[in-house]
Amino acid sequence: MYNVYSYDANNPHSLFCNNVRQVVGDGRHTIYLSCSEGVAGLDVHTRRFNTLHRSGNMSICYSDALYMSDKNIIYRTTDKGKTKKIFTRLPNYETCGMYG
Repeated sequence: MYNVYSYDANNPHSLFCNNVRQVVGDGRHTIYLSCSEGVAGLDVHTRRFNTLHRSGNMSICYSDALYMSDKNIIYRTTDKGKTKKIFTRLPNYETCGMYG
């Protein structure tokens, strides 16, 4: 058996974007999805989504916590996305003198 999830404007717990790019899990009943418009978390028990971060072109990784990149900033969250803290800032082409 499988489920199909998609955006539903009448359901605040639906997936907020239908373009999923990356999927990772925490091994503790939460699946994280990087979408074209941000990051969502799915509780596999309740089958409810919550939006963790809205921004395009994000990457995610789960190790000891969920790591989310947004441009040159990497955020870390250990509470299923409720609180995200800046883990590190990476140099970008403006700050490291490239392309100029």
